[in-house]
Amino acid sequence: MSAEGSAVDNALVAYLLGDPALATVCPDGVHLDEALPNSKRYLVIVMEGHRDVSAFSGQGGYQLIRYAVSAVGLSSVTPPADMTAAAERIHTLLQDQPLPPVPGYEAVTLSRLEDTDEARIRLVVPDSGDPSLRWYSRGGRYVAHASPIVTPV
Repeated sequence: MSAEGSAVDNALVAYLLGDPALATVCPDGVHLDEALPNSKRYLVIVMEGHRDVSAFSGQGGYQLIRYAVSAVGLSSVTPPADMTAAAERIHTLLQDQPLPPVPGYEAVTLSRLEDTDEARIRLVVPDSGDPSLRWYSRGGRYVAHASPIVTPV
């Protein structure tokens, strides 16, 4: 299997970045791994695992890429409604939905983890600089089922 997966990461960022509803509640963008300094409302995508699954014949196969996708916001309001709205929008965009075409892949479809207590993300972390503020994270864990384009050997 020749595709290593970064194209899927980048396509996921671009797909979420292009959604006007998410841009409204998370104006500081969509980021892989961590947001830019001084960001207050953003989406963060963390790739938590990647597995290549070969076809029986040794040709083809697919990749399973696990992502944590969260809306993160700094607020003194408990809980901020826009983070919940962002989590709902993330789910609408990703649950059983294909990504737009990804270079090197025939198809990429996402779905939230099933049969696990880790499917949803809901965290509250006190701000280290101001005890009256909290960082709220809402979202979910999704698996991309990615089928790389097979080039005959």
